Amino acid sequence: MGPDPTEIQLCADMQAYLDGDIEAFDALYAAFAGRLRGYLLSQCRDATLADDLLQETFMQIHRSRRTYQPGRPVTPWVYAIARHVYLMKRRSAWRRARFEGTLAADARAGDEV
Repeated sequence: MGPDPTEIQLCADMQAYLDGDIEAFDALYAAFAGRLRGYLLSQCRDATLADDLLQETFMQIHRSRRTYQPGRPVTPWVYAIARHVYLMKRRSAWRRARFEGTLAADARAGDEV
């Protein structure tokens, strides 16, 4: 079995994007947005949050584009970024909840004095 034609096109689009072709980013967005949203929705089970994570994922793809190694498959690289974005959001929410719990406990302790 030969190389996947879809992945070959994605590699070409990614290379064009690295070379400064903004339309190539549009092609990458069109190829991945629906699938990534479905993946993120399966992770967080919240449509609004999935939309926010999708936006953040594409922002991170833009910021991290120089870490892509030309010729390598684009799909695993994109999904790794999406997973990282989701995990960072989950970690941030957990830290915020823990911090707010600590503040609430401190406030209750202050009320008892």
